[in-house]
Amino acid sequence: MLLPFYDQHTPPEHPYLRASSAYSALVQLYVRSDQLDTAYTRFRRFGNVSPMCISGCDALETVHHVFVSCPVYHSFRQHAAQTLITETSHVLDSAEVPLMICRAFLHTVQRLFEDGPVWPQSVSRFYLGLTPSLPALPGLEGEKVNRALVRISHTWHTTCIRLAGRIWAGYKRRVRPASANNNANTVAIQLQSFLSHISSS
Repeated sequence: MLLPFYDQHTPPEHPYLRASSAYSALVQLYVRSDQLDTAYTRFRRFGNVSPMCISGCDALETVHHVFVSCPVYHSFRQHAAQTLITETSHVLDSAEVPLMICRAFLHTVQRLFEDGPVWPQSVSRFYLGLTPSLPALPGLEGEKVNRALVRISHTWHTTCIRLAGRIWAGYKRRVRPASANNNANTVAIQLQSFLSHISSS
């Protein structure tokens, strides 16, 4: 992977070291080690399933397809983009960044969760916790601007990994619906007569 072409700010510590729930970090671990069990991964390992998208798309169900292309999760990506536009706008406004530069940031945010020219090689990698390089701030310097850039970088990174966690949770619900799991795991047993005082509820 061509890491120098991605944003080089250090990721925030909170989602990895101090969060009360580590689901997003866990998804990151599995994505980065190529261990998420998509249909294509199961097909490569065992050959006992179709490698095609379980949602009915005419595409291989790769990690990239699930997170970036599958239309089932479009609303998740759209909601995350809208939230990120609002948060990025607030940060840029507080740093008093000129409107033309703000537009460059917002253009990048709008395309953050899809393949396109804002990404190196035009391939989105948001689900890996990567973000494209932040737009340049010509003529703007100082601690206030630097803090704004770090805050934007952290916000983008955190939103990306949370979106990846949300999409993966939605995917797992589609693959293994809760009702099917509950019925499959329920086993009726007969209690011995000396245990009959135990309630079956």
